[in-house]
Amino acid sequence: MRLFESEIEDIKIIFRDAGRIIIYFLPLYILSAAISLIYRSTLLFATFSFLALSTILLHIFLKKLCKTDKKGKISHFFISVTVIWSILIVLGSLPFATSISFLDALFESTATLTTTAFTMLSNPMNMNRAILFFRSLQNLTGALFFIITLLTVSKIDQREEVDFVERMLRISKKVLK
Repeated sequence: MRLFESEIEDIKIIFRDAGRIIIYFLPLYILSAAISLIYRSTLLFATFSFLALSTILLHIFLKKLCKTDKKGKISHFFISVTVIWSILIVLGSLPFATSISFLDALFESTATLTTTAFTMLSNPMNMNRAILFFRSLQNLTGALFFIITLLTVSKIDQREEVDFVERMLRISKKVLK
């Protein structure tokens, strides 16, 4: 049983849309880099700068590699969102990994993006303020991404082909007003 009609074209749609959406998380890393400078943390500044650069390069790479004019279906969008969540969790764990183990950092990043409020930080009051700022900002962006994703897929027929990124942008503008 095949999930899609043309697997290569479907993979292009999935990763193209993931690349188009991931760039909107760039302000999270840029703002966190600026805050880390305020708190004089060069390691965190370097980490957030690396994340910003990685986001830009990933966006460009996926845009060039996965060119297609086809619109996606809801199944493409769900897989794109899963890819985005996975990328954001791994990228978001890197700043935490400067203070805690990588496995704990993955858990911390997952918890903040999904807004579960669990934490692996043993004593948050002793953590670098830039990390705490990033954690809060990551929590906010994760919640907004979740809400906007739900609103994007609401009232869409499963067989309908839609430009989900454009739909997300329209909904984002309405939500953030």
